[in-house]
Amino acid sequence: MTARACAIALILAGCTSAARPNSIDSVDIANFQRQSREIVQRERECEKAVLTRAQDPPAPVAPGSSTAKAQPLEPVTVQNVAQCREQATQENERLAARQRAEYERQARQERDRSSLMAILTTSLQH
Repeated sequence: MTARACAIALILAGCTSAARPNSIDSVDIANFQRQSREIVQRERECEKAVLTRAQDPPAPVAPGSSTAKAQPLEPVTVQNVAQCREQATQENERLAARQRAEYERQARQERDRSSLMAILTTSLQH
């Protein structure tokens, strides 16, 4: 490769590397944060729906009756709330896996760019 071609390749590689940030960019971070907030919101809504259904009176209570006192949660309700939390945990794990994969992809790209720059720089010296 001629010195001129190497110089052009070096400049292009440098421009490409400068155009792409080394770490995950703010748009990706914001997207992951938004998705995390959505998971938390869905979990809260699920729990609220379960608790609302559990607190709905099964039958009308006579006025002045003392049977309308707060009842402990039934095991089915506790199980349903646990299911809401388990679903949110699974969604968070999938989101974290996607985030790790994105970091790994970008790290691999950066290593590839660095290798290319080292090769180009070395070839210019010969």
